[in-house]
Amino acid sequence: LEPYIISVVLVTGASGYVGLHCVQQLLAAGYKVRGTVSPLLHLPHANERLELIEADLMNEEDWPRAVAGCTFILHVASPWPIVADESTIKTAVDGTLHVLRAASMEPSVRKVVLTSSCSAVNDGHPNNSRVFDETCWTDLDSPN
Repeated sequence: LEPYIISVVLVTGASGYVGLHCVQQLLAAGYKVRGTVSPLLHLPHANERLELIEADLMNEEDWPRAVAGCTFILHVASPWPIVADESTIKTAVDGTLHVLRAASMEPSVRKVVLTSSCSAVNDGHPNNSRVFDETCWTDLDSPN
């Protein structure tokens, strides 16, 4: 991201694995960060520059307040059930649409970054078969 000193960056799923690392890097770079979940207050600089907002992926009304005044949005939040079903995909898709709709209505938003989930590659591969990277996808033809 470009170094906008006063910029506010919304990180959805800020206490998740990827979100936490995004928050750490943004704080270290001097950005003001707004996360949608906790516990993050133990991070360096959090007391001065970290704002937490409760926002439910399935509640569209939560998102305008979350994106208000933000310059950038890193949409990292995603459902992570032990056993996925059709509602998992609906939650992921609808939640992303809620964030995007709110972002489209907020004049301060300049960029939205969407991330994927490890669910995009996990299925269809034998356990510990290799290290997954951006070239990997779910093997839909595999019995695994």
